[in-house]
Amino acid sequence: MKQLILPLLILININLLAQTTEIDEPYQKGTVENGYRVGVWHYYDSQNELALSFDLDANQLIHLAKDTSSYFIYDNGWKSLKPDRQIRYLGSYYFLYDFLAMNLASTYSSNAAKENINTILILELEFDEKGVLVQKHIIGELKKYFEEAILEVTESIPEYWIPAVYEGKTVRTKIAFPLIYTNKTNEKKQPKIEDIEYDGKLMSPIKIIGYGVSVRR
Repeated sequence: MKQLILPLLILININLLAQTTEIDEPYQKGTVENGYRVGVWHYYDSQNELALSFDLDANQLIHLAKDTSSYFIYDNGWKSLKPDRQIRYLGSYYFLYDFLAMNLASTYSSNAAKENINTILILELEFDEKGVLVQKHIIGELKKYFEEAILEVTESIPEYWIPAVYEGKTVRTKIAFPLIYTNKTNEKKQPKIEDIEYDGKLMSPIKIIGYGVSVRR
């Protein structure tokens, strides 16, 4: 009889350690078990608008809101095309934008402020056929004031992305985040997104105002 006690105690302890939490937030819903996300998760880029459902146990896409935008896709050269399935961050873009806005806030340097720099840069992210972020580019005439700091922030961009599909195959692709750098409080005097010339997918812009303030638009 004593031989049965130890295995029984071990089983009880394991069950006690197995902690399951249901997450029900405006931008994500799912289950966390022992500190890990498990099962099907639902992500919302805006409240009440389902953007993505993914089964983490089966590594299977269940739902992805359709995006009819043109993306830069590598098809014997970079071309502006509409993919069958767009590249997608495996999570809510709400949290990704919060991450970028918070960490880009300090990239408007004192040198840029002294030069009264007001400009728009493009943070371009390139992904391979597996959805791995492989290249980061800063595009813009005045990028010398900000490039090093921006690239430092991009080193911590989350790694979990769903690859793009074009003509039935996963492909290399790009997305771009407009970064508005300004020290003008009057929006009429700030750089305009409409002035950007870019034929690929432009995400929602992030505005960095003066020194140490960053907002999503």
